[in-house]
Amino acid sequence: MAVIRFIVNPASGMGKTGRQLHKLREQAAGLDAEWLVTESPGHATGLAASAGGCEVVVAVGGDGTVHEVVNGLMQLPAAGRPALAVIPSGTGNDFVFGSSAPPTGERALAALRDGGRKRIDLAHLRGAGRDEYICNTAGIGFDATVNVQSRYVMLRDFPKYLIATLWTILYYFAAPRMLLRWNGDHVAHRVMMLVVGNGPREGGGFLTTPDSRMDDGVLDFLVAGEVSRLNMLLLLPQVLAGTHLGNPAVRLVSTTRLALACETDLCIQADGEFYCLPGDGVRRLDVQVVPGALELVVGQD
Repeated sequence: MAVIRFIVNPASGMGKTGRQLHKLREQAAGLDAEWLVTESPGHATGLAASAGGCEVVVAVGGDGTVHEVVNGLMQLPAAGRPALAVIPSGTGNDFVFGSSAPPTGERALAALRDGGRKRIDLAHLRGAGRDEYICNTAGIGFDATVNVQSRYVMLRDFPKYLIATLWTILYYFAAPRMLLRWNGDHVAHRVMMLVVGNGPREGGGFLTTPDSRMDDGVLDFLVAGEVSRLNMLLLLPQVLAGTHLGNPAVRLVSTTRLALACETDLCIQADGEFYCLPGDGVRRLDVQVVPGALELVVGQD
């Protein structure tokens, strides 16, 4: 088996990854590597789960590809789990922004040759019998609905998510009652949006949990209550700048674990992928940090 396994999602970045694959393979010449191309959603998870014996698994794509690869790696025993590397070529690339992974393909390949390693945390989600890991963020309610709407916006990068956010403000404004429990504390109130932050950014530019770090052993939970459409529009530039934590409409909880129960079906995105949608019957979720779960390939300081 090769030392490095590249798992390539050719559809990521609206097909950009597939178009640049030949060039990338030329740049990676000399590495002891094998290249596997995904054919369908979820395929990257299986390819990563079968990578026992490799030293490094490289996710080539966007945040969704990284999410799938991470969930495959977590199926392997910790003692023999390969390190994770990322070549970012997706729409948002928010995991790379928050993780210290190299921000370009050229620098990622250089790090594979002589880069360093660091341990990062993950968050484990469990709801309605489903177990899944996130490496960056998960969103519930408004945040997850933005992710749904973004699938219909034929743009790339940050403008895609901005248009989807504005559309969601206009047409989605549910704030169901939830019971939240963490570290012996609890609160029950209406929640428009709840973001689980292992990393600080999502949507290509929204700093939802701006102080989140992937190596501190805790998770940040941003909770936004019921607000008007006007106040949500006013809150938007604050989230873009990461200055919204002083806004009375939001609350930040830092903890190692949070459990929630909702009066209606939950809509949840996990690293930009659908964890559950209304109609799936998921009304409870337990989230817990997994400290130092993965080794990440990073550039030399």
